[in-house]
Amino acid sequence: VMFTENEGSISLSVRKETPSSPSLSVSDTGIGFDPAYHQKILTRFFQVDSTKTRKHQGAGIGLSIAQNVVQAHGGTIDVLSKLGEGSTFKINLPETLFSADVDAGLTENLQSIHVLIIEASEERRQALRSFSPLDKCTVSFAQNGYMAARSIEDDIPDIIIINDMPADDAGEASLRFLRQQGDMAYVPAIILSHESTDLLKSHLGHDELTRFLFKPFSALALVQLIRKIIVGGIDTASDDIQDLYEMPTSKDFIVVLDQDPGFLEWIESALKFRGIDSYCTSSATDLFSHGALLGSPLAVFIDADVSAEDLKRLQNTLLGNPVTAKKPTFLLTNMASAEALDQNKADGILHKPFPISDMMDIIQKLRGDS
Repeated sequence: VMFTENEGSISLSVRKETPSSPSLSVSDTGIGFDPAYHQKILTRFFQVDSTKTRKHQGAGIGLSIAQNVVQAHGGTIDVLSKLGEGSTFKINLPETLFSADVDAGLTENLQSIHVLIIEASEERRQALRSFSPLDKCTVSFAQNGYMAARSIEDDIPDIIIINDMPADDAGEASLRFLRQQGDMAYVPAIILSHESTDLLKSHLGHDELTRFLFKPFSALALVQLIRKIIVGGIDTASDDIQDLYEMPTSKDFIVVLDQDPGFLEWIESALKFRGIDSYCTSSATDLFSHGALLGSPLAVFIDADVSAEDLKRLQNTLLGNPVTAKKPTFLLTNMASAEALDQNKADGILHKPFPISDMMDIIQKLRGDS
């Protein structure tokens, strides 16, 4: 918008490159730029016109942030532009579309079950209602846990599905209320969430009848989880904690300590897409409590945008614990210059915002990948 005049236009198009790989193209009729800058335009802080008298102001990080988001989904951005004729940015997202269909044999035992879905948005309700295997079940809706308890009389649902909402992270409030409502206390629940494993593990530790499904998920993943609950039953949450949330000792993983939950979520999802496990948390205390780390991490990345005293205390904590004492430590900072940081106890620095490829380069070097 900034580089397109009032009489110009901006268009967005979406297409399927393959059945599972969409692409999005954003085109404008703006000022464009020389093809010589195509490789640099996505670089952090880069400006085509870096003079003090330039017409268009900006920090030069917007496209870099966009690239980070796309890379977190395993995608790429292609650039095509010509000076004076506008630009086109094409986002490629390979293998990101899931099939909405599953084998009929997997849903044959689900037609008779009653599913209660807690979701405030009517649009998302309809989307969930049409999602296989829910289109085979008897489905009812409620806006929150309180409304769900009021609407249920003798027809207790077989499963509760809670779609997390901004006002109810990971369905915590709704689930807590329902667990206080007599028979509803023993109904298995599935929470559809994009939250970090740090938060979800705390829920699993208190509620053995709750399962989590990470967004985005496939129809097959949902039907398999429902079948596990209905056909196989739930005895304990320990299997899910081991399989989904803890770090296996046989696989490399990293630790990330940062105060920004959104940043932790991005790191975790981006690394998971690339086959790298991570333990992301905002608290060093949580890191070493209750046997959170089952093995020794490949490296530790810590938030350096805290007071010098807090950073020193955190570094000493890591050095004082045998699990992390001899592990490489890297600082994460928003500061353009690292001169103010004490780098004596660190093996390197990553300047935010950085592409996930920068962190992957470090991980691959530590693993000795070619």
